[in-house]
Amino acid sequence: MNNWTGSGFISRDIDVKDIQTKSGETMKMARFSIACQRKGKNAGADFVGCVAYGKNAETLEKYFSKGRGIEVRCHVQTGSYEGKNGKVYTTDLVVDEIEFPKVRKADEQNYSEPQESEPVNEQPQAESAPDNSFMDIPDGDDDDLPFRK
Repeated sequence: MNNWTGSGFISRDIDVKDIQTKSGETMKMARFSIACQRKGKNAGADFVGCVAYGKNAETLEKYFSKGRGIEVRCHVQTGSYEGKNGKVYTTDLVVDEIEFPKVRKADEQNYSEPQESEPVNEQPQAESAPDNSFMDIPDGDDDDLPFRK
């Protein structure tokens, strides 16, 4: 299995470029690194280099920047090229999925997640139930339940 999942903070400005694919199409490519905290008190951090293509690169360019939290799922890709002093071997984490990190209530005022254009649910909300009990389902909402009697 070739996958890596990690979370951290973007540690440098995201470098976004337009590149040509083998088929001649143009697509975005983004290079960035994530500072991932090591376990243990004062254990430091690792800086993991990542690359994203296409829609993932566009998402990074639009919604993320240095210092912003991020969660990614990647696959490892190795390669090589001829450098000035001989063959250079590379290892990249290629981004397959990007997620916005969960934000603690205490941090919400300092963190603004992008506002997606989602349809607003205009159905009336049921009254909240008292603690440790079930919520009453209003009459007529049976069609919205994932199961039927």
